[in-house]
Formats: sequence, structure tokens, C-alpha cells
Amino acid sequence: NATDAPDVFSISYGAPEDGYSRAWNARLDYELMKIGARGITVTASTGDNGAQSTTGPTSCTNFTVSALAGSPYLTAVGGTTLMLDGEQIFVQADKGMYYTAAGGFSWLRPRPKYQQDAVESYLRTQNGTAVFPPPSSYNVAGRALPDVSAIALNQVTISEGDICPSGGTSTASPIFAGVVTLLNTARAEAGKGPLGFLNPLLYRYSQAFHDVVSGDMRCTVWGSRC
Repeated sequence: NATDAPDVFSISYGAPEDGYSRAWNARLDYELMKIGARGITVTASTGDNGAQSTTGPTSCTNFTVSALAGSPYLTAVGGTTLMLDGEQIFVQADKGMYYTAAGGFSWLRPRPKYQQDAVESYLRTQNGTAVFPPPSSYNVAGRALPDVSAIALNQVTISEGDICPSGGTSTASPIFAGVVTLLNTARAEAGKGPLGFLNPLLYRYSQAFHDVVSGDMRCTVWGSRC
């Protein structure tokens, strides 16, 4: 209810969606709707556990997503990295990285209209180069994430004035939030308002982004592979 709330918030916290009740998830969505209506952008990290399983890190029977990043009323941010040859790929442990960036489909939230075309296009790659898990292990009709990704390996942050090594989608989310803040600054200088809830705009103008199509999230932070 603050009258001078920031235009952009970044969240670097997450926990499995199935760890919270439907009522809790619905309340989160309602609050995020109100925040978006105020013209405020919220981003959240998708997590660092790859394809998270509801039945344990070594089980591949039922995949879930982060309760926070799974909301369709914020922008879910995944993690990528740059290889030595310049290729940008999804962060994954079986490529020598220390974690796998998370993503997937929500069991509780239906797929929002703004990402319908993008998700259907992605699902069609199963008939080409992509290998998907069994249909029973994820909710193909659910909200899909991430919406965007940012560099999430070998980054640096400043903590109490000190430069510290950093990584994970907890780094990617504030990086993308910083980009949004720069865009909001440019809009303010042009006499325009903040961007607010971003997702419909992101999917409408997806050509403004680089599509990362290399990598997968089968390998979790514990090294189990599904």
C-alpha cells in the first residue's frame, strides 16, 4: 500500500509449488494482480534444481515448478551461460556447471493466453530434436516457465561493498529486473509510465529477444538425470 513503491521488484526465493496449498497459490496470484495493476513489474528466479520432482531429487515421475515463479502474474527468469565458442546455452550440471537452471509446467495454474502460441511452438519440437519426459510426469496444459532467461553463471554481485562471485537464477532475476529498470528510466525521460506487468508484451514482441535453444534441464543440482 506504499504510495512510493519501486517500479520493479526482483524475487530470488522459491520453493516447490506442491509445498503450498491451492489457497496460498491463489492468494499469491491475487496479490500479484494488484501489484501489476499499479504498474509495478515483478520478476522471480525459477530455481536451480533442473526439472524438480515432487517425489525427490532422484525420481522422475512427477515434475513441479517454483510456487513463486509459477505464477502467471510475474515474469519467471531462468538461467543461461555463454560457452567459450560464444554459444549461449541453458545452465546444466551435466555440462560441467554446478547446477541446472529450473523450469517446467505448473500443476495448479493453467497456461495463460499470452504464452499460448509460444508454448505450442515449443511442444511441436518434440517431433524434431527435443526429447520430452512421459506426458504423465508434467502438466502440458499448465503455465510454462521460464518466460525469459539471463546469464546465471560466473557473475559478480556487490555485498556490503565487497565484490563477490555469484550465480544461479537468483542472480539472473535481478539482472533482468535491472534491464527493466533501465527501460523504465528511458520511458520516464520520454514522459511515459513504467512498463508494469510485462508478460503479454514480452510474448507479443518475442523477436526482440535471443531464443536459447541449446541445453536441457534433465540434470538436477544433485546430478540425477531423468
